Amino acid sequence: MCAVAEAVNEVKRQAMTELRKAVAESELKASQLISAERARLDAVVAEARKQAVDEILLSLRTPHESSEVCASLTLNTSRCTA
Repeated sequence: MCAVAEAVNEVKRQAMTELRKAVAESELKASQLISAERARLDAVVAEARKQAVDEILLSLRTPHESSEVCASLTLNTSRCTA
């Protein structure tokens, strides 16, 4: 193989090495962003669940509203299982 062809092949190898490195770095960054977003969403869902439970418990402690809440919960549960 002539020197020019070898030089071209070496440049191609270096370019592929750099491209693989860039892709790996991009994949790592994407994975980190996804993990951070998943953790943030998990925290939001946990807080929403906590607030919902707190609201239900507060409603159940109020006598005139408790029957409405129970009826609503029964209706929503039957919709979910239907």
